[in-house]
Amino acid sequence: MARTTTKKTHAPGSTELFEQARYTPKNHSVAKLLNEYSSKYMQVFDKVKSDWNPAIREFYRSAMGLRLYSGTKGKKVVGDAGVPIQIRPDRDDTFMKAVDDMLPNLDFERYAALRGLRDALLRTSAHFTEDPERKRIHDWMLADIRSYLQANSLAGPFTEMMNKPGKHRSLFGLYTYEDQHIELFYMPLLIFCKYNEVDLQWAIVVVLAHELAHAYHHAGKDNDGRVWVNMPKAHLWIKEGLAEYYTEWFVKAHEREYPALRKVYDRLLQGSGEEYTSYLEWKEDHSLEQVKLALSMVRRHDVRTYEAFKGKLAEAKRLMN
Repeated sequence: MARTTTKKTHAPGSTELFEQARYTPKNHSVAKLLNEYSSKYMQVFDKVKSDWNPAIREFYRSAMGLRLYSGTKGKKVVGDAGVPIQIRPDRDDTFMKAVDDMLPNLDFERYAALRGLRDALLRTSAHFTEDPERKRIHDWMLADIRSYLQANSLAGPFTEMMNKPGKHRSLFGLYTYEDQHIELFYMPLLIFCKYNEVDLQWAIVVVLAHELAHAYHHAGKDNDGRVWVNMPKAHLWIKEGLAEYYTEWFVKAHEREYPALRKVYDRLLQGSGEEYTSYLEWKEDHSLEQVKLALSMVRRHDVRTYEAFKGKLAEAKRLMN
């Protein structure tokens, strides 16, 4: 199928894009999700963009000391007040093809039902212990269900795409340096949420926050009008670590009111490659203001190596203590 793109303009200088699928999945559960996107899930993406995009940008303007808009005329912001957001089915259809290759017969609803039955059997196991025949049936059912869940686990495709040390894989979203726009991939997000039984809305918020962090780090202007032109050349652990650090801070700022946001963030981080989790080694030793100062120095001094980045963190901590 030829690529079809529909443009929707929401605000001056910000164009939202939705792209229809080109690939036809063989897995019937994936095909069903794909067919249901426009009627059941598109509005969730639209709601996140309208309700959370401004909140994320406001948080980052304060936390990073950076802004994305290009200027003002009187009291009115002129130029791009954000970055365009494109909603696509998948990045080059890679994830849907991986599910087709690894799990062509997986039924999401059956998987969820059997996982629930497994949990119920585990919770009520004491009820079956007194009668040998009931215990035999209980143990047989539990073993059979565990075998099915293991054979049909989506952990394989997710691990294949996300958790390759040193290799960058933007499974759920992408920020492009060339034309400074964000892409969100709705099929991996939908499948992730089905598999983990988490709310789609919060998964979109977390991924959007991560990609917007990249946008601010790269194209955000400081008070001197500087941007980070050479950010694409920086070590992956710098780029992804900083994005994940600020994403978690955004989650912290809202998790009391929206506890499901933290649950989704933790689930997404669990399956991530080492470039995304690299920030865990330094986050506890540095305050938000110290990281803000280090980010400013990294951008101004065009820091590219991970060792030099850690040096800037240490310098910022020393200067602010």
